[in-house]
Amino acid sequence: MKNLLIVFVSTLLMGSCNSSVSNSNSVAKSDSAHIVGNDADAHACKGSAGYTWSVIKNECIRPWENTLQLLPINHEDSSAIITASVIFSTDSSKAELFMANETENLVLDKIENGYATMTDLNTFDLTVKDNIWTITKSGKAIYKSK
Repeated sequence: MKNLLIVFVSTLLMGSCNSSVSNSNSVAKSDSAHIVGNDADAHACKGSAGYTWSVIKNECIRPWENTLQLLPINHEDSSAIITASVIFSTDSSKAELFMANETENLVLDKIENGYATMTDLNTFDLTVKDNIWTITKSGKAIYKSK
């Protein structure tokens, strides 16, 4: 009877060890298909790590790091909850806008009172007055700095 109990307990323990090894292998296999950072774009920027391509810097950047941050003017507009980011070229001849509700970054050229560009549908301007930066879209202010 004692031997039967030892065999039963040994079998039970070996079975649970095998099933935990089997379960950990299946978890590892399913996780490898969804590796964070396994989503590089055409420029090798990893979106899941917050990186996006910057035309001006010619490298992958995180738009919220080392950039000018502007807040949405209309907080009720759910598409404008995220801040806009702006980076400037080394020679200040261009500015690049990163806005969540735009499909791609916009590169603006320096003009007399700031920066501007025109897309198929809209004109975007970046201006500064009294140390407050403002982004306008087709004449309507949508973002400003603090």
